[in-house]
Amino acid sequence: MPKIIYSSSPDSGIIKPNYLHDAVNTTNSRLRCGLTVVASITGKTVTEVRDAFRLHRFGARWPNYDRAPAITSTRPREVEAVLRLCGYIGHWRTLCDRPTVAAYLESRSGIERSHPCVVYTGSYCIAVSGWVVCDVFSRGVVIDAQDARRRRARVDDVFVVTGRVQPDNNIPSKPSTPRRMNKREAKLDKLFRAAIKAETGATSVKLTSTEAFIMRPNTYGRRHIGPRDSVSDWLERPNTGCHVRGHSNEAAAYRAALNL
Repeated sequence: MPKIIYSSSPDSGIIKPNYLHDAVNTTNSRLRCGLTVVASITGKTVTEVRDAFRLHRFGARWPNYDRAPAITSTRPREVEAVLRLCGYIGHWRTLCDRPTVAAYLESRSGIERSHPCVVYTGSYCIAVSGWVVCDVFSRGVVIDAQDARRRRARVDDVFVVTGRVQPDNNIPSKPSTPRRMNKREAKLDKLFRAAIKAETGATSVKLTSTEAFIMRPNTYGRRHIGPRDSVSDWLERPNTGCHVRGHSNEAAAYRAALNL
């Protein structure tokens, strides 16, 4: 059972009715709806919220990736999980009649009229508390509900924040200065790319923190060949059923370097 906080001290925090925070975008990217609503409800910066999403999706080791994974689209259950990491819990309510946002705001009852809520209209979400809203269209600024866009959009689901719990204070972040690869890591990266080229006939290889892409001769655009960890596993264990089978000399050289 989560430890529910009833204290009104500033350290523990309480739910402020009819109140949202401006979503402060401290990133170099444009706002996304899931990041915006969590930042508006919790008061954290978009950078902090994005790190919490990364923790939920990729685990505590994500800062060790060469590049921080991008967070663009978010799912409702992910938003709920990240709110929980930030110390907020609640429950879902499905609106079978799918009222418009304007009609939903008028028909609310109980704590839903004053507590922060995440309102979903399809895959898009809005932070609502009382008669103020915050979303991407307001550029992360809290505005009056009467001035909100998408008031005619149909509401599918609502997550109602009902309480506070102890937040996770150990959400990792990536250092601002990228970590340089040591000599062994640089050698393995070079052999890894060479093995992928030999196995697939690619002219170039692009590796992100989690995925692998190739470009073949006389083709337009890059092709996704699989998660980076999976491609490495295919090279380490020769097979016959994958894109990368691990039978080339370059793959053997990669395996030998791994075992040093």
